[in-house]
Amino acid sequence: MKNFRLQLIFRVLLLSLVLVAISVLVFKTNIVALPVLLGGVAWAQIAELIRYIEYTNRKLERFFSGIEYDDFITQGPLLQAGRSFEHLHERMETVMGSFRRIRGEKEENLRYLEQVIHHLGIATISVIDGETIALSNPAARRLFQVQRLGRMEDLPQACVTAIRELRSGEKRLIRIVRNEEMLQLIISVRRFKLSGKEYQLVSFQNVRNEMAQVELEAWQKLIRVLTHEIMNSITPVTTLSDAIREMLFDTRTGEYLGDKISEETQDDIKESLRIVQKRGLGLMEFVDGYRTVTRIPTPALKWLTAEEIMVQVQRLFRNQCEEQHIELELDIQPANVGTYADSQMIEQVLINLVMNAMQALEGQSIRRIQLEAKQNAFGQLVMSVTDSGPGISAEDLEQIFVPFFTTKTNGTGVGLSISRQIMQAHGGYLWASSKLGAGASFQLVFNT
Repeated sequence: MKNFRLQLIFRVLLLSLVLVAISVLVFKTNIVALPVLLGGVAWAQIAELIRYIEYTNRKLERFFSGIEYDDFITQGPLLQAGRSFEHLHERMETVMGSFRRIRGEKEENLRYLEQVIHHLGIATISVIDGETIALSNPAARRLFQVQRLGRMEDLPQACVTAIRELRSGEKRLIRIVRNEEMLQLIISVRRFKLSGKEYQLVSFQNVRNEMAQVELEAWQKLIRVLTHEIMNSITPVTTLSDAIREMLFDTRTGEYLGDKISEETQDDIKESLRIVQKRGLGLMEFVDGYRTVTRIPTPALKWLTAEEIMVQVQRLFRNQCEEQHIELELDIQPANVGTYADSQMIEQVLINLVMNAMQALEGQSIRRIQLEAKQNAFGQLVMSVTDSGPGISAEDLEQIFVPFFTTKTNGTGVGLSISRQIMQAHGGYLWASSKLGAGASFQLVFNT
């Protein structure tokens, strides 16, 4: 029977009959075994009655446990106890259906957000309470070259510091080194709270190539303007030349005045010529330097091995290094590593770097330059020129690739800028790392 009321009446009547029978047997007869047996039956009926009455409580407990633990699927029939519980049963089923629908919508929204973040091209992570990384998309794992991001310790220290220091909505540009590759990242943080927990939604955007391109275009524009202005400044020199001609020739007849020129005028002419020569040469050299920076030819690419280029550079400097007691070492691993490049342009970059390294070694007790070529974790060719010199300060390291910046008394400041542009023309990049007192290293990274 499924009717709760009838089942309860039946069990109570049955128990009452057993209790009456026990009373009759005890007080009207001398039979002992049968009352004991019926007593056991009575206890069993009482236990069954209690179990049956508690059935409803157990179903209600399952119902509320399901709500507490979001278990809306494995409930099964909630109540099957007759008409007296039909209304309650229907209401409970309605409530469970509503919870199932709400949970389904929540899961659908969560899957949608996960798919959106998954397909974002910008590296994105979600951090809980400043320690646990709850979510990371493939772009983030590719950026940091890991299979999984679970805790803040999995990120570079510079990123961890920025995330903890930035307030919601703030951004910061940082630099990190990843497998001999310098990255420039813009970190953006959004903070919010849910269910008593603090969340941080963090995005990382690698802007190294974009910044390098913007920097290059800005400098090229500036250089074109300066070139125009410098050429205009030659006008006074031309005026001074006209004045000298007037001192030497009669403006009306064109007669050469020669012997008629006074000593004072001769001195003026000599001084004027000296100024014209000095100013003219200085301005032309200056203009040529600007023009060189803005006119990098298109590389003639062909397959080259690192050995072809670096051995040639080593031979060029061998005698000079021996005279200056500089150890010039060469290390190429593997021997056949190569790339598509313009041999003359890359050789010129290496020559510039080696010459800079030799100048950095002046006055040093340890005098060593190492030329190295190898493949990084991405299969890219990396050439490097490393010296044992005094190193480069952090301030100068930020500016050494800026056109016309130099720390040398007689330097032009265009060599490293041109070298970086040559690498950009090859689709690669040139960067430097250094610490004061620990030498400097320049890396040529080829993407092909």
